Amino acid sequence: MTRKAIDVGCGTQTFLKEFLHNYLPAWDNQQLEITRMDGDPNTKPDIVHNLLTPIPKKYKGKFDFAYMAHVLEHIPWRDTVSVAKEVVGLVKPGGYCLINVPSLEWACKEVIRGRFHIGVLMTIYGGQDDEWLFHKSGFTKAVLELLARRIKMSVVSLRETNAMTVANNTKFSTAQLELFMRKET
Repeated sequence: MTRKAIDVGCGTQTFLKEFLHNYLPAWDNQQLEITRMDGDPNTKPDIVHNLLTPIPKKYKGKFDFAYMAHVLEHIPWRDTVSVAKEVVGLVKPGGYCLINVPSLEWACKEVIRGRFHIGVLMTIYGGQDDEWLFHKSGFTKAVLELLARRIKMSVVSLRETNAMTVANNTKFSTAQLELFMRKET
């Protein structure tokens, strides 16, 4: 059986195949067809789309899995629910969605501890190297739980995991939140 996945905000490449088994081990022996969607045509995605506009209906309900890693924080906070609704609209009933975002909780704890380093700055404000790399929203576990309810998805898991941020060819340890959801049938 071939499963269809979409990597929303993919950038120049997708890492979806490398970790999908962590979430859906039953899919390990199945074919995975990945479609890449990004707003920047220079990344050469399969679908060029600005997430602040409705996703064309021809893509709705076509995918078993939608993945959006470190994209939602670049969306103005007032638009995060509508963008998340559009993304989960890509998923078939019974399908899944994974959203990864920097952990604002982790960054705030670091600041309170007096550890205000580049990893914290990038978590809060983004890399700011170009127009795409400014953070316009911040997320905690409670905010992501509320988001899942607002977009009518069932939370399978919500956890904070270690992540890496790279700035000036230097790696910094940070944390991200992973919201794994299922669309009811």
